Amino acid sequence: SLGFDPKLTASLTKAENLYQSSVDGFDLKSCLDHIRSFYEHLTIDAGQAIARNSGTSVVADWNSTMTFLNNSSFLSKQQDKFARGLHALLSDEGVHSLIAEQEFVRLLRNMVIEYGLMFLTMLERKGVTIKASNP
Repeated sequence: SLGFDPKLTASLTKAENLYQSSVDGFDLKSCLDHIRSFYEHLTIDAGQAIARNSGTSVVADWNSTMTFLNNSSFLSKQQDKFARGLHALLSDEGVHSLIAEQEFVRLLRNMVIEYGLMFLTMLERKGVTIKASNP
């Protein structure tokens, strides 16, 4: 209902399924991988929508998009630090780890969901909506 790419919803659903049915740290690592991908692509999709609305462009990668959002005043410096810190935790506890611990997965899963809701609400208040580019 938020209008973003259905692949984002599918990724979040896959993460949730892995989280609920995990039997070991490998399943939990896969869960975090999906959560991180969701987080990155949500940010990139938002950056692309903002760039289109403002008649500019931004490279479609996470770091470039974060810099663009900060420079365009869509994120404050503190929000940028938080978002980058969350990304670093997702990377360290998921992508760069062989297995993941359930406590970290639960915390990071909940944080990404809540951050995503806050982020989309902030964008909506600034008149930006994310529309699926590949429905």
